[in-house]
Amino acid sequence: MTLNADELKELRAKAEAATPGPWMLVDGANSHAFDLRVTSAKGEYKCVAFSDDEDAAFIAALNPATALSLITAAELNAELVEGLEEARIDLSNTRTNIMVDLNMGNERWEDVPDLMKARIDAIDALIAKAKGQTNDQ
Repeated sequence: MTLNADELKELRAKAEAATPGPWMLVDGANSHAFDLRVTSAKGEYKCVAFSDDEDAAFIAALNPATALSLITAAELNAELVEGLEEARIDLSNTRTNIMVDLNMGNERWEDVPDLMKARIDAIDALIAKAKGQTNDQ
């Protein structure tokens, strides 16, 4: 699942508004329950009981600070992909201009289009990798 910019902004607002913690997983009152305790700025506890320790551990680990780190990484990745796509277009246009020059007889540039193509291919590979990482998250 990939979140769009608006969804990331909404999630960021929720994480920033949440109790910062610390968030802790502790054994509950009976052997079949686990408590997720969140400490507020006033030192008060908020508790939620879970019957599944794996769910409670996951929620405790995905505290507001962790969520904000993941949101920032997703935003930076989106900016990277956008920047790479812009660089690829610019490089492709430059290659086209060089090809036109070559067709007009500027043979001193004859190796440049192949070098430019290699750079474009490298940028394409980076874009594909970044998009793959974004879609996997």
